[in-house]
Amino acid sequence: MSASRVRLIDIVRPFYFMVPQVEAPMRRVFFNDKLVNTVLAVLFFLVGSEIPIFGIQKVADRVDPLYWMRPMLASK
Repeated sequence: MSASRVRLIDIVRPFYFMVPQVEAPMRRVFFNDKLVNTVLAVLFFLVGSEIPIFGIQKVADRVDPLYWMRPMLASK
């Protein structure tokens, strides 16, 4: 088995310029900061999930048109 192997990294390397890069943070982000941000995001999501979307009316005999999108839209 002397055949050279083609690695995925060699195939992807010419397209590196298209991949967005994220700079390292200027300071260390502490666990407490991450925890507070996560808790706030979850609270906003839970509050938003209780607010109905304006203009969407539920009809008892029809299926909810946004059933699969409700978790993403955080709506009730």
